Amino acid sequence: MAGRGLGELGWQFLGPVHKRVILRGIRDGVAYGGPFHLELHPTDRCNLNCFFCSTRLLRSGCELDLSAIRRLVEDMRRAGTLSVCLSGGGEPLAHSRIADILDLLLRSGIRISNLTTNGLALTRELASRLLDAHCDQLRISLNCSSESDYSRMMQTDPATFRRVLANLRGFLSERARRRVSRPEVIVQFLPYKANFRSIPEMAALAGDLGVDGIVFNGLAFLEEDGKMTGAETAEMLELFERVLRVDEYRRIRGIHSLEQDLASGLVEIERRLGSERDRRTRARRLFDLVRRRDFTLGEKWRHHRRMRRRARVQAILGTGDDPCVMPWYTLTVRADGSVPTCCVLQGSGAERLEGRGLAGIWYGEKMDRLRSQMRRLIAEGSVWRFDPERDTEVRSMCSCAHPRAGRCHIRSFYYCWDLAFFRSLRNLAAALDAT
Repeated sequence: MAGRGLGELGWQFLGPVHKRVILRGIRDGVAYGGPFHLELHPTDRCNLNCFFCSTRLLRSGCELDLSAIRRLVEDMRRAGTLSVCLSGGGEPLAHSRIADILDLLLRSGIRISNLTTNGLALTRELASRLLDAHCDQLRISLNCSSESDYSRMMQTDPATFRRVLANLRGFLSERARRRVSRPEVIVQFLPYKANFRSIPEMAALAGDLGVDGIVFNGLAFLEEDGKMTGAETAEMLELFERVLRVDEYRRIRGIHSLEQDLASGLVEIERRLGSERDRRTRARRLFDLVRRRDFTLGEKWRHHRRMRRRARVQAILGTGDDPCVMPWYTLTVRADGSVPTCCVLQGSGAERLEGRGLAGIWYGEKMDRLRSQMRRLIAEGSVWRFDPERDTEVRSMCSCAHPRAGRCHIRSFYYCWDLAFFRSLRNLAAALDAT
């Protein structure tokens, strides 16, 4: 299930007025405000050479210079942009002026919703800057649980793994010293054919570090000999069941795979675990809850509330009715100054930020066409089919009705926990369908 471990892309900063503007724009197929969020790729350089990276062969060593970022921040302020996430085809902290960028965002009042990093450049100075900048979530791509796996995956010296762990512990220590809870620290692991048997060790390492959450993702674009067999996938799901039986989605925020669809297997795991829980008496469940010493009473209560909401979200997601609203919400600006219309299909429909500015692209013809086509997709729902003559900006994967294996993996994770908006969007889709 998609969840908060992936970050909410700044959705948590929206107010009721912003959401009404988005819904009104979807209704009419235009934009009445925004972008409310921006995904910024400061650089496409990286200080590692991960074998699985889909962008490493496309890197040109470029980065947005500070003057361009300064102009972009002014554009965002005029547009009413609330938040920005720092990620990209490279390592954000590898930008030559990253400290200045963090200071610039702090002075602008624009929140950093999340920053994705491999943690290698997370020095004490940058840790302090991030804490000062009120970053909401820090996502560390640790990817594995041992030096040998790290060296093989990231194609680097094994000692690099120890440096990253030291940086992460240093960041958590400084956060604790300041007695603040933000940024939330999420560790990402990437189980695949060569390392999936260490899933229990991955979960144990995250617990030892004391991070707030864990996300398991899978690799994509693998060669045939690198893909998992059916037997290996079944074994991996057994390991996920083992860690979920203990964790119960306390630290684990999501389990995903770009290589294959794990949804049905995870649903079955959750059904079994739920059945086991229901067979215990209420008194036994209360005893087990109180007996656990790895979480405080407050954390246990928050987890209980989160799981109740998760069940409600799951019920809606199970209908396959969770359309993408990105064209009314956010844009992506890449390190070379290009602005694609889609955050996933970044190679298609890109325009140049220089000379046009943020508003020129957001309210331009390409984005207008995308919104019009996405509106039709939302309105037609399950009967929508891709038409190459009409659908110049959208693809089959944009549809909720498309088979799950081919559906966009971004889709709704940033708003699916906002049940009030989710219901309003479904009602709007039904009204559009009726017309």
